[in-house]
Amino acid sequence: MVQFYQYGRSGRNTYWKLDSGIALSTDSLGNNLSNNNFTALKKSTKPRLRELYIRSQRGLLSYEGLPLRELRRFTAQRALPDSTKTALNSIKALKGLLEKADDDATFGRFTELPPELRQIILLHYFDSLVVREVRYKHQPPITLVSRNLRKESLPLFYECCKFTIDAVANLETDPCKLLPELVRAEHYH
Repeated sequence: MVQFYQYGRSGRNTYWKLDSGIALSTDSLGNNLSNNNFTALKKSTKPRLRELYIRSQRGLLSYEGLPLRELRRFTAQRALPDSTKTALNSIKALKGLLEKADDDATFGRFTELPPELRQIILLHYFDSLVVREVRYKHQPPITLVSRNLRKESLPLFYECCKFTIDAVANLETDPCKLLPELVRAEHYH
């Protein structure tokens, strides 16, 4: 499941959500995809570019520009059930089938992976968070899945992300008045 922050409402509890690209122009979407080495066809519409922009943020493949032979090979390797029935195995139909399979993919055995591999996955996830200076106490949802995963992921989260205390003070006021604000702040390092 993918969650997006709403345009103009990003903030303290949405830094880990994906950007839907709704506020970006067609040129900006195309440039962003190009800068991230993500293939998009020149004649792509804005809705299609937004779909590809979201796929690029999720770390999924782009099937744009691949020949029919390559798309058939992907569907055969993944043993997709409808790949033999797809009408004439058209490029558009195969791309749609592969993208749907990517969107529907789940992995329910994460906790069964060796701890070293889970740590690599969690580090990759935390490194992918766009905001590197988190000014808020909200932790990403992966830290709330279970007690074991929380125990395993929180140290990595605090290791990866830089935290700052965001205290605004009037220089003419007594600095001691800031103390309650700093005391209320959670652990930052």
